[in-house]
Amino acid sequence: MSWLPIIVVETILASAITIVLYWWDKRVAQSSPSNSSSSGRSRRGSDSRSGQTPRRISERTLLLASLLGGWPGGWWASRRFRHKTQKRSFRIRFVAVCMIHVVAVLCLLRFG
Repeated sequence: MSWLPIIVVETILASAITIVLYWWDKRVAQSSPSNSSSSGRSRRGSDSRSGQTPRRISERTLLLASLLGGWPGGWWASRRFRHKTQKRSFRIRFVAVCMIHVVAVLCLLRFG
């Protein structure tokens, strides 16, 4: 069985989801009163239409989405939306996640 078509479709879908996660987090970050929080876990922006305050997407969730195959979308979205590009600790972890995913895919194609 060839894993390549499955990997390609999964990467496209995971990238699309990851792009939406980055977009949402950037949108909420821009609408919050202060953009200086590092973790984003307790910060909230305001959604004037519903009166509720949407939650930020945690870095852990962004990295998990990238690890599950969405790293091309995460890379594109971070550049496109200028989100998480200045946070060095996140970028290092993002590159590590990308390398782990690529190695896992190569192992699956080689031995799988």
